[in-house]
Amino acid sequence: MSYLYGSSIQGIQGFIFETNELKEIVGASEIVESLTYDIFIENFGIDEHHFIQHAAGNIKLVHDDRETIARIVKTWPKIVEENAPGLTLSQAVVSFTGDLTKEVIDELEEKLKIARNTPVVTQPLSYMGIIRSRKTGKAAVEWDKDNMPVDSASIVKRKLGHENAAQKLIGKCFAENETVGAARYPFNITDMLGDGKESGWLAVIHADGNGLGRMILKMAERLQQNHHNVQKAFKDFSTSLERATVLSVQEAVKGVMESIKEEENKRLPFRPVIIGGDDMTIIIRADLALTFTENYLRAFQKHTKNEMKTLVNEFRLTEFKEGLTACAGIAYMKSSYPFHYAVHLADGLCGDAKKASKKINADNIPASLAFHKIQDSFIEDYNQIVERELTPHDGLSFKYGPYFLDKIDDKPTVSDLRNKVKLLLEDDAPRSGLRNWLALVHDDPARAQQWMERIKEVTTDTYIKGLELDQNRTGKTHLYDVMTIASIAKL
Repeated sequence: MSYLYGSSIQGIQGFIFETNELKEIVGASEIVESLTYDIFIENFGIDEHHFIQHAAGNIKLVHDDRETIARIVKTWPKIVEENAPGLTLSQAVVSFTGDLTKEVIDELEEKLKIARNTPVVTQPLSYMGIIRSRKTGKAAVEWDKDNMPVDSASIVKRKLGHENAAQKLIGKCFAENETVGAARYPFNITDMLGDGKESGWLAVIHADGNGLGRMILKMAERLQQNHHNVQKAFKDFSTSLERATVLSVQEAVKGVMESIKEEENKRLPFRPVIIGGDDMTIIIRADLALTFTENYLRAFQKHTKNEMKTLVNEFRLTEFKEGLTACAGIAYMKSSYPFHYAVHLADGLCGDAKKASKKINADNIPASLAFHKIQDSFIEDYNQIVERELTPHDGLSFKYGPYFLDKIDDKPTVSDLRNKVKLLLEDDAPRSGLRNWLALVHDDPARAQQWMERIKEVTTDTYIKGLELDQNRTGKTHLYDVMTIASIAKL
């Protein structure tokens, strides 16, 4: 008898972005990074060959020893709670005989789905009158060095967010021969802004692989039809995907390092938050975000194609022959803005990009990205933002994206956007005129039209054609996005 064990951690983003203290965000990220590998192996001594997956808060493994599985089921929730108070763990086990099959994996996923919907109390209940952390609202367990009440989760995060603590996650951003000294790691928001700035613009980027669930289903069916080793194939897939994601981050980071050579002795202008499976979340200085995202998305397809050659050749999984694509969302925010709102928006933008990409080709989903610069004091669902901020009046929309990496029919591309931004940043470009036009569109559409005609009268054909000032594609305008990126580039 063999046992397929699976566990999944929920609430990772809420746990990481509970406060705006970068040290605590770093510490929480390190906890999540360690949980599904180092901490798990340290407590249970499972050999590597048993694992099918252990990344991004998810674990799947096969073991023949019932007592070992029983010990994991009994003690792993307690270990997670001790190391990361506030995270929710779901787990399930399926027993089977013979080889691992698609049906066994499907049964485990169904059990995990049920477990995720089971309500769990993640924090100890406390009296209403108890002292609480000023930052998280949770019950305080001690006083910090500034004589402020602090909760149990924040204590753990601060220990791993300290400058002298191990920083495994940021280490993933560099190849062995490209490492930078720990003295350059940022531990405060101001470190990423540079030049001693107290405030400025940052970006939260979230990227996610396209169509992965559907691909895995196809993979499982193909493996079973060809009588391949399902366990080995899934393990190879998980390892290849993880490695491809890490290599993609490294390539995107390398591009950032090239563009900030003049800042060699300064703190790095970025901090990774999640790098695992096909997920990537990073906080980065705003002016670097678009380049980083584009480079990451291009690298992701290239590296998944290279890393999955074994799957294609050994298991005849032709679905992975061209690799995987990903979509991304970029939320531009003031450094003082709550990170958890920006993360929620970046996730929504990524989802919006995915939706548009799937409409083009559901089988071979093209890579794309969407972005939004937060101008408001609070954030709702992205669809509400579109309705309230990006639709100035009936018949016109500022929502022009998402932007695709490669040219697809008449869809906007990142390259098109870059070219227009570069043109708009020239000294004699009509920036102030277009800024006034954007403001008038909301209040007086007729006057805005007159203003646009005036802009075209006083500017040269280079800008009229290059910025496509005559364009009005089905009621959408690209000028809002162009002005947004141009304003960030000049920060």
